[in-house]
Amino acid sequence: MINVLNNIFPHIADKMRSFSDFLRLIICGRERYRELTDEEAVRAFLQGEQPVFNEIVERHKDMVFSLCYNIMNDYDDAHDCAQDVFIRVHDRLCDFGFRSALSTWIYKIAMNLCRDRLKTSYRKRVRNFAVPEESDRISSQYLTPHESIERDETENAIRCAIEQLPENERVLIVLRDLEGRSYDEIAGITGIPEGTVKSRLARGRKGLRSLLKGVI
Repeated sequence: MINVLNNIFPHIADKMRSFSDFLRLIICGRERYRELTDEEAVRAFLQGEQPVFNEIVERHKDMVFSLCYNIMNDYDDAHDCAQDVFIRVHDRLCDFGFRSALSTWIYKIAMNLCRDRLKTSYRKRVRNFAVPEESDRISSQYLTPHESIERDETENAIRCAIEQLPENERVLIVLRDLEGRSYDEIAGITGIPEGTVKSRLARGRKGLRSLLKGVI
């Protein structure tokens, strides 16, 4: 199952690159902050060096957008959610506490924001065979028409199946199988014990296989 997912989604990287558009106006003068560790960057920000936040955003923006896209299953919704994530990170960085990696803390914020949007029906639900965006068409240029259609249909089937899973299983499938996070990281992000993560993930994969039976 993991190999199937990994083979289906590599072209999402094209979408991730375009996420930097909304940052162009704020990413400036970050050269002097590039040598800082995440912890040092946070401490500099807390000491009043506001421009260092641009470096924090630049380091983690692709990770955040990828997670938002994989949970929201919509480019525009993911883009909006990712921007909200960094607004919240900026406002709450004083609460970071240095008890985990900064990436884990940001991931948790992103995951919770995505889940809140899903619960409040912020996004349109399942999209069946949507018209591909420009980045999708570009990434498909080396495929035959049949291969391109087959890939799009398979990806759509997988995403629709993931959306049908219970929320607590769907999020774990995204974190582990689409994002490649370790069990330890997932436990830190979700606050769920590692053993429970593994058991729910196994249940989610079983449900996903059942939903995809005869489809892929």
